[in-house]
Formats: sequence, C-alpha cells, structure tokens
Amino acid sequence: MNIFWISIVVAIIGAYLLIIALLSKFKLLEKLHISLMGPFLLFHTQKGKGFLDKAARHKRFWNVFYPVTLFLCFISMAAMIAMLLLTGYNALKAPGAIENVDPRLLLPLPGINPLLPLGYGLVALIITLVFHEFSHGIVARHQGITVKSMGLLFFVIPMGAFVEPDEKELEVAAPSQRLRVVLAGPGMNIIIGMICLLLLALLMQPVTPMFSEGVLVSNVAENAPAALAGMRAGDIIMSINGIEIVDYSSFAALMANFAPGDTILVDVLRDNAVKELTLTLGDLGKITGLSENLGKAGMGITPIPMGLNALIDPFKNPFSLRNLIFSIISPFSGQLPFSQTILQYYTLPFNASAFSVCTNTLFWIYWMNIAVGTFNVLPISILDGYSIFRDSLFELGKKLKIKKERNEKIANGVARAFSWFFGTLLIFITLVSLI
Repeated sequence: MNIFWISIVVAIIGAYLLIIALLSKFKLLEKLHISLMGPFLLFHTQKGKGFLDKAARHKRFWNVFYPVTLFLCFISMAAMIAMLLLTGYNALKAPGAIENVDPRLLLPLPGINPLLPLGYGLVALIITLVFHEFSHGIVARHQGITVKSMGLLFFVIPMGAFVEPDEKELEVAAPSQRLRVVLAGPGMNIIIGMICLLLLALLMQPVTPMFSEGVLVSNVAENAPAALAGMRAGDIIMSINGIEIVDYSSFAALMANFAPGDTILVDVLRDNAVKELTLTLGDLGKITGLSENLGKAGMGITPIPMGLNALIDPFKNPFSLRNLIFSIISPFSGQLPFSQTILQYYTLPFNASAFSVCTNTLFWIYWMNIAVGTFNVLPISILDGYSIFRDSLFELGKKLKIKKERNEKIANGVARAFSWFFGTLLIFITLVSLI
C-alpha cells in the first residue's frame, strides 16, 4: 500500500471537511451562495440560463439527439457492466493482479493522477464537464423543465460544473422526459469524444514513419538498466551486439537469449545519429513487479511492437474494436505518438510543435469525454446511469402494459438492486487495488 500518498490524501480531505464545518457553524454558506451535497460544495449562480433557453429552441436537433444518445449510452452501459464484472471476477480469483495500485490513479484529476498531463488534462476536463452539464440543462429546457441555477462543484478542488433543474418538476415529469434529460450529459460526452477521435484520425492520415526497421522506446523506467545506460524515450533501438533489430519480434527473440547481469552493446538512433550504449541487463521480474518475469533479462523500457507503424495505425483507423481499445488504454502504457520526442521520426503535415499541440489536445478531449461519459452510465445511484436504467425499465413496462403502480415498483426495485450490487462491486475492486 502506498502509505505516503494515502496519508496526504486523508490529511487534505480532513482539512477540507474542517473548513466546511466552520462555514456551516458561522452560517456563511447561504451568504456565499453555497449549498452542500454531502461533502461537496455547490457554488450557485443565475448567469448563463439565457443561453440554455436559446439552445433549447433547436427542437429538430434535440429530437434526433435523443435516440442517438439512448443507443450510445446503453451500448456503453453494457460494456462497462461487462468490464466491471470481469474485473471483479479477477479480483476474487487473483487479487494480486490488481493490488498496490497508486491511489492517485483512481482520481480523474489532472495534476494528481500521474497519467493525466496537467495542461491538456485541465483543458479536457473543463470541456468535458461543460458539455456534460450544459447538455443536461439544455434538454431540461427543451422538455419544459425549469433550471433553478447553475454553478461550480467543489470537493477539495473544483470537480466540475452543474446545472440544477427544478427537482419537483423533474419528479412529476413523465419518465420519457426525465430519460431525455439524464441521457443528455453522458450521451453528449460520448459524441464529443467520438468527434475528437475522428478529427484526430483525419489529422493523422498524412503521417508516415521515416524508418521501417528498429524498435521505438516510448518509455524508460526510472533507475532501470536502460536509464542508467543513458537510453531515453524516443530512441530507436537499431541493433544489439551488432545484430540488426528489424521489428519487435526480432527484438524479443534476441532478448530471450540473455540473462540478468549480461552486458550488451545497444545501438540507438537519436537526433539522426547512431549512439552506442553499454547496458547491463536486470531482472525483468524485479523491474516490472510481475512474478512471471522473474529470471528473464530486461532493460526497463516500453518498446513499441512491430516498429513505428504500430504506434500511428490505431489512431489512423481508430474505429475498429481493437484500435479503439488501444487508444483508450494507451495512456496507461505510455504509447502516445504525440510528443515532439517521438514525432521527430515521422513526416508531418506541418510544424512538429503545432502538430503535437493539436494532436494532444484532440486526444485528451476524446479520452476524458469517453472516460466520464462511459463511467457515468453505470447503474449506480450517484451516477446518471441509475436514472437512465430505472426510467428505461419504466418505459419498457409501459409498452408491456404493466399497471402504473406495479410498473413503478418493479422499475425502482430492480434499479436499486443493480445500484447496490454494482456500487458494492466497485468499492470492493477499489479496496483490493489499494491493499
């Protein structure tokens, strides 16, 4: 368990809760237009409501938007449920496979989560939350439901924005109206994500690798043998002990012949020049922390399989299932081809610096919208997916001509059961990953 980071997080949350208690005691919350929702602070404002009314007038667009978001959200809900069940099964069967996760990885906050770059991450998070909440508000107005206020949501730091529809009007509205309002947020996130991924694919079409051979080093582990020998992310391994590296397969086959402690000569291409590095191999099991790698020789690098083409092809053709999964998990493996260090080995349509900014911006807006949109459709009470699931069950019951009272009882009961089950499963997986 990472005791240091858990202690820091607990201390910060403790100080935050103390501040809330003091604000409540001295009755300052109402004066500051702040309300509490559990441990969350909500800063309310009336500004921006006129924009919602104007956007809601485009009725034809929002009428088409509804069935599209219904389809996208249910596909995403099914995928997320399957992933949660599979992860839960693996946690029970082999808890060691997901233990000792850095707790910062559980927070989708740029600057705290080490996977999310601060600049691009903040831009992506703001855009994601604005589209999410404004979509809820616009569709609420489209359905004739009053929006009482808008504002910012805080938990220690700004967590996002919110739109506050009139709860009484929403409660008495038809389930089909509520369904449209709740679907709007995650549905818009998924659509924005897919649009950004499409734009990224168009931007990547003219990009071609300058080299067809060698293995690209996308990441070098700190204090690993490769780092100690001077290898850097962006180097291309051209040969080992004079034996040419054609692709990842030849690299893996050659590495299998070595043992921990062996010293090898590695030729890498860097800044259009070949450099020879002397490297003493380590134990791959100790480097990666995986028992199945114990006794194998390792450098401590993340090599890109199949050469440079493998890094850009998934982004050129992103809508196959395999490539879509690759793009979603690529931040976890460091396999993003958008840094200038890596882009130097590609022919680009324009300046490398500007190209890096454009591609990174599009990627992180895509990634954040998909992450927020798909997670939000889980049928858990604190997420949009709970209302989506419950009201969809009610609409199904109406089509099956089940009496209203019985229909409501069934829909609410099934939705609560799903919420308890998947909420408990999510907490269990989180705890297993931290222990």
